[in-house]
Amino acid sequence: VITNALYYSHVVQLLLDRDKITITTSIDSGNDSSFKHIRGVDGINKVFYNLKLYAKKNPKNITIKYILMSNNSSKSELENFVSKIICNNLTLCNFQISCNFNDEKVSDEIIFSASFLYALLKKENIAVVFFDELLRERMTITSKDNITNIKESLKKYGLDSYIEDSANYDSICIWGN
Repeated sequence: VITNALYYSHVVQLLLDRDKITITTSIDSGNDSSFKHIRGVDGINKVFYNLKLYAKKNPKNITIKYILMSNNSSKSELENFVSKIICNNLTLCNFQISCNFNDEKVSDEIIFSASFLYALLKKENIAVVFFDELLRERMTITSKDNITNIKESLKKYGLDSYIEDSANYDSICIWGN
């Protein structure tokens, strides 16, 4: 079920608690003004409150999505988002990092922001954090230097250890498509 979580539903709660549904909510901001600008309504705190209620029994049934765009991908915005996740006890939920579907490819800034958000969430011991297919398909990393630059930038914030280093592996096997 895709929901904006602005309104709490007892039926949704019951189905989540019984493992009958999963929900995905796209929040896409870390503060009130960005949320209002992106979503067109006030309500970021209401959304987090409702997600907190939904997640009490089965947080594994909840995916919180963040669609990165030029107007919501600053360091402070992402840190505020993660802070709200922690304050609302949502660290056992799943986290999907995405990009604007209108963008044919994502900028280096968005690639860094995706990596930064991933590292911030992993730092909080969140088990399930993933780049969705849309983001993965639009990411263009043209050289090993791009990855090195991302790791060096993350190092400034003490987050470089959350990105794997290919030098640690002889080979990598990827399953799926």
